[in-house]
Amino acid sequence: MVEINRPENLFEGLDPSRYDAEVLEHWPDQQTAWERSKQWADSLSAEETERMQRETTAAMVRMAEFMASGTPVDAPAVQAEIDAAYRLVETNWSPNADILRTLARSYLDPAYSANFDRIAAGLARYYHDAMLVFAEMRLG
Repeated sequence: MVEINRPENLFEGLDPSRYDAEVLEHWPDQQTAWERSKQWADSLSAEETERMQRETTAAMVRMAEFMASGTPVDAPAVQAEIDAAYRLVETNWSPNADILRTLARSYLDPAYSANFDRIAAGLARYYHDAMLVFAEMRLG
């Protein structure tokens, strides 16, 4: 049985700038998009940032619930969660299928997977697999 932790805000205190070098190493051709995304994030009020962090945490918990119940990653409800996450990313950046696959692979990097797996062991892999399905089905 999968144990699910339910934090209110998994990202509290997170400084996204600590990922600058790593993001540009993974996606050197996406520097403009990364800068635009940072500018957008910096324009948010503290309340808006916290609201988004809480919503993202809640989405991660929902994904953990799907995983724990054995819901396949290609199930409509799982893909709807991935679609919602993609739409949030799309506000600043429109990754194609290849970039989304690369992003999905980054979730398996221990630095990133540890955060997902704080909610439930195996959640990073589940997200990865669901994102690959989304990239194939939605983005081609």
